[in-house]
Amino acid sequence: MASSNTGCGILISAQQPHPIFTIELPGQKNYIVTSPELVQAVQRNVTSLSFSPAMVPAFRRMMDIDEQGISLIFKDAHTTTGFYGEIHRIQKASLLPGTESLDQLCNLVRTKLMHDVNSLPTKNDVGLYVWIQDLYMRSNNSACFGDKDPFSLDPSLSATFWQWEANIKTLLLGIPWILNPKSYTAAKSSREKLVAAFTTYLESDGP
Repeated sequence: MASSNTGCGILISAQQPHPIFTIELPGQKNYIVTSPELVQAVQRNVTSLSFSPAMVPAFRRMMDIDEQGISLIFKDAHTTTGFYGEIHRIQKASLLPGTESLDQLCNLVRTKLMHDVNSLPTKNDVGLYVWIQDLYMRSNNSACFGDKDPFSLDPSLSATFWQWEANIKTLLLGIPWILNPKSYTAAKSSREKLVAAFTTYLESDGP
C-alpha cells in the first residue's frame, strides 16, 4: 500500500476520482491511497488492517531478503506475538509521549544537534535543505545506533542512503532492469553498501 506521492501514483491519481484504488502490475497489486483522511485511518487501524500481505513482497524486493529471512520476519505477522507484530508493539510502547526511553532519545538528538550547530564556523555557505537533512540524519543516527553508528564511522554512507532512497521505487514496484537500468543499478549497488556497513555494525556488537 502506498500514498500517491510516487511519480506513477501522481500521474494516475490525477485521472482517478476515487480516494483509494488498485494498480495491477505483472505479479503484484499496488494500492494507492489519495485521501488524507483515509491515509490517517489506515495508519491508525493497524490492529484491524493487515499489512503483511503487501509487506512480504515489498521487503523481498527492497531489501533482497531471502526466503528464510522472510519466513522469520513475517511468521504470524498478523498477530501481536509474531516477530513483526512484536517489533511494532515495542516501538509503540517505547516511543509514546512521556516515556523515559523517548525522553532519552530526544535528549541525545538535541545534544548532538547543539554540538554540531555550535561547532559551525562563523561564516559558511551551505544549501539549507541539504544541510538540515544531513544534520538531522547524523543526529538521529548517532542517537539510535550509538558510538558505532555506521554513518558516523563512514560519512559517505549518507549519500549512499539517499541514493538508495531516491531509487527505491524501482525495487518496490518490481520494475524490470531493462525498463530503468540506471535506477535499478543505483538502487542495488547502494543497498549492497548499506547492508555491508550494517552487517559490520552488528558483527561488532553495535550499538
